[in-house]
Amino acid sequence: MEEIKVSEEEPKEDKLGKAHITKDFFSLCGIAIADGERIKSKMFSFLKLDPDEYGDIVLDSDDALTVHRRLIGVKWGGAAAKVPLMCGGEEVCPFADECPFVEVGKVPVGRKCPIEKELIAYWTSKYADEFDINPENRSEVSLITELAELDIYDYRASLILSQAENANMMQEIVVGVNAEGNPIYNEDIHKAFELKERVKRRKHIILESLVGTRKEKYKRDAALKKRTEDDPSSTAADLKKKLDAAREKAAEEAKPVSEEIIDIEPEA
Repeated sequence: MEEIKVSEEEPKEDKLGKAHITKDFFSLCGIAIADGERIKSKMFSFLKLDPDEYGDIVLDSDDALTVHRRLIGVKWGGAAAKVPLMCGGEEVCPFADECPFVEVGKVPVGRKCPIEKELIAYWTSKYADEFDINPENRSEVSLITELAELDIYDYRASLILSQAENANMMQEIVVGVNAEGNPIYNEDIHKAFELKERVKRRKHIILESLVGTRKEKYKRDAALKKRTEDDPSSTAADLKKKLDAAREKAAEEAKPVSEEIIDIEPEA
């Protein structure tokens, strides 16, 4: 197919109301091909790629959708988007006994684990609501996605410890080799339990950072004598100002009007 270059003539507008148009091919730089004509497309509008460098890459509808979803996931999810396990099937997954897809015989081999994908999206959303995160604040978004990532690691560690052989949360560790070359074992706390402890410590640091940011904001607001809408004293002060202004206006309107400024039409 002929290369698509967005630097050429301006493509036609894909106006609202033309949703019925079936686009056959997509460029990474905001162009689509529909019925042989070049039109603007929103498929990759979130990308800021140089048309001269990437304008020749053309994808059909299925491939464009796949690439779109992957790029969106990485852009908004950051490193957390890569956390969910890649399903290797029942024989490979260490958590197959807990997987409902294995139970019903519908294992999504070669795709990201739908359970972990859903969990990380759900937990990120809950953290965003809890801390009232602005999606445009990259620093805070990064913190809540890391919290969701840590929750996934905690979840996996719990699955390991839930297995019958790990009920006592102990694990045999190789501590050396005897004269015959055989390994010497010693029992120690299970590594999965140690992982849970490390995860909790890291989560505590992140949560303190998020809470601390809000405390500092409150202090700044207080220093500037600002109050939130829920502050009774602030509400009362605003109400008093409005009442005073209303009284002044009423008093002004009640003053007699000087006859000197009244234009009286002479009688006929």
